[in-house]
Order: sequence, then structure tokens, then C-alpha cells
Amino acid sequence: MESKLSVAILAGGKSQRMGTDKALLQYNGLPFIKIIVEEMKTIASDIAVVVGKKSKTEFRAILGDNAELIADDFELDNPMGGMLTAFGWMKNLYVAMLACDCPFPNSNAVKFLFAQAIGHSAAIPVWDESKVEPLCAVYNAVESRKAGLEALKAGQIGCRHLISHLRDPRYVDISSLRVFDKDLAFLKNINSKEDYDSLLKSFKNSAWCRRSSSSN
Repeated sequence: MESKLSVAILAGGKSQRMGTDKALLQYNGLPFIKIIVEEMKTIASDIAVVVGKKSKTEFRAILGDNAELIADDFELDNPMGGMLTAFGWMKNLYVAMLACDCPFPNSNAVKFLFAQAIGHSAAIPVWDESKVEPLCAVYNAVESRKAGLEALKAGQIGCRHLISHLRDPRYVDISSLRVFDKDLAFLKNINSKEDYDSLLKSFKNSAWCRRSSSSN
């Protein structure tokens, strides 16, 4: 299964609410983007980071040759542009699409979504009819690129619009993912300084951090 899965990580956003590049924020001494790539390496060899207009130099210094770095061909100022770019770039038919601001990636959850996506346009976690998780999902790259281009032609920009044009998306109830992480931490985005401060505070107060400090 793993050899047929590609992984694309969207890191081209402007991080306006954060005020600094979210992909490069650190947790436990590692940049978010490195944490995500290292976890995804356990299930896929074809990994790309969509960096948008950003310089590739800093990303390359962090990631080495563990991921391809690609520009955003569409420049929509929306994740849909990075998704369309990735769908046209990746080597495999199925692509796991992830955000760069989720520092708790879960390869087992991604593998599960991959299995759910086989034979469908996508496997997308859903909380209810009005809330989906398009950036922790697995897509059929060919069908999804076609759907995104159809949305774009209709003047519709956004992940939800792309999904609305999919032939046969499979919606995966969020409860089925709790077996991999009961708290669903892999779906938590760090969008603001307040989010990041809370993340660092929780790590500082964690048992792991206390054990690590006491051993030094």
C-alpha cells in the first residue's frame, strides 16, 4: 500500500495571523515541516512540500533530500492552488494532502484514509455535514485535479468547491479516526500566536519534558 501513496504538504501560505512562517515554527526542538515529513517518510517515499513563492533555501536546509520542493503554479492565495499543483506533480495516483501547521501528524490515520480512498475520488474526514477536513485527506490525484480545474473555471476558489466537483468522495466519520488518537491531535492546526503559546505551554508542562529536563 505504501508504495502507491504520495504525500503533499502545503506550506505556501502567508501565515498572516501568526506573523511568521508556520511551517518553520518549532515543537520539541524541530520545525513543524520536519516533524511532518519525518512521520510521512514511514509510509511514503514520494513526498513534496508546496512552498508557493517562498525561497526553497531554508526548506532545503531543514529537509535535505527527504522531500521535493515545488512552487505553486496557480497563485490563488488559497490552499486550492497548492492542491492543484501537487495533484499534477506527484508520482502516484493517490495523494495524502496535509497542512504544514499541524505538528502532530499521524501516519496510521493517513494509511487508514488511503485504504478508504481506494476506488473513490477521495477519503475526507467529516465532523458533520457542514465541517470537513480537506487538508488531512487522501485524494485521487487525476480526478481531484480535474475537479479543481472545473471549480476554477466556474470561478469557485476553495477546498470545499474542489470537493463539490468530485465524482465520488468518500466521507469518513471523524469517530473512526479516534482509534489512532483519541484526542485527534493530528487535526489540530496552530493558526495564531495564542495557539502556539498554548502548544509550547502544554509541552513545557508535559511529563516527557519534565523527564527530559531532569535527566540533563
